[in-house]
Amino acid sequence: MLSATVVMLMLLCGVGASAASNVTLYTSVPQPIVDAIIIAFEAANPGLKLQAYRASTSNVLAKLMAEHEGGRVTADVIWVADAAVYENLKDQGILQRYESTHAKLIPAVYKDADLYYYHARLTNVVIGYNTRFIKGDLIPTSWHDLANPKFRNKIGLSTPERSGAFLVAASALVNHPEFGWSFFEKTHANGAVYDSNNGVLQKVATGELLLGVVLDFQVREMKEQGSPVDYVWPKEGAVLAPSPVAILAKGPNQAGARTLVDFLLSKEGQSKLAELSVIPVRADVPAPQGVSSLQDAVHMKVDWAWTAANQATLIQRFNALTQ
Repeated sequence: MLSATVVMLMLLCGVGASAASNVTLYTSVPQPIVDAIIIAFEAANPGLKLQAYRASTSNVLAKLMAEHEGGRVTADVIWVADAAVYENLKDQGILQRYESTHAKLIPAVYKDADLYYYHARLTNVVIGYNTRFIKGDLIPTSWHDLANPKFRNKIGLSTPERSGAFLVAASALVNHPEFGWSFFEKTHANGAVYDSNNGVLQKVATGELLLGVVLDFQVREMKEQGSPVDYVWPKEGAVLAPSPVAILAKGPNQAGARTLVDFLLSKEGQSKLAELSVIPVRADVPAPQGVSSLQDAVHMKVDWAWTAANQATLIQRFNALTQ
């Protein structure tokens, strides 16, 4: 039997610490945002430690499914940028229903009707450009500009396999009567360069590329830091790619998972995201500076059911097209 002194020493050294004090997040959210959320969450919840595994949406899902099929899920919460996958996870019994303490403050359009997941941030897929080289009439106005020969070998895109947000955008464009698969065939023929969303934006910032399919919040952040970048809202509409958060049904720390979801949906959590140039889902949290209301913005239609059912096919066909 351990003496009180030994027990005290173990506690001081962290030996035998309860696993319940750790909350594990699987996410595709950019690392700077993850790092900021970890600091804010732990400050708001003394005694809880937030651990995060960050990778592309496809890699996060592959890891989660391998654990699920193996009978041992180590994550408590999933937060990726492809809203369509959550319907599949919900249908497979992988998600845990949870009525957050903030559920009533989240608009119906930004949460699952059955409360299995909530959109924690709003991301728009837009066209970014280098303001040093692109001016006046050269500034793009349409998705069609990505196939303009003026920008040959100077355009960048991510891929549906690398980015959940781009997968949503690809789904919207493929199903749009004005674009379809021919849009991607044309952009590929125009010398498109493929990278991560951030990788494309970095290349646009340096001038290696002139235009790119990017995420609005990343452009705002880089522009604020002094990079020569900006973005346009295509006349056909940007693509809204919400980033939902959900509790995993077999996660080891259900209480911690609920605490994390509540924090992300809270005014404090949403305000932290807004500080990072992310559009919040709560009406009582001001949007980042320079961002107008999404209520009046034009968005391309996303068929979420089709996207959920055709993710693998979309990735395979895109990969075959771009190889």
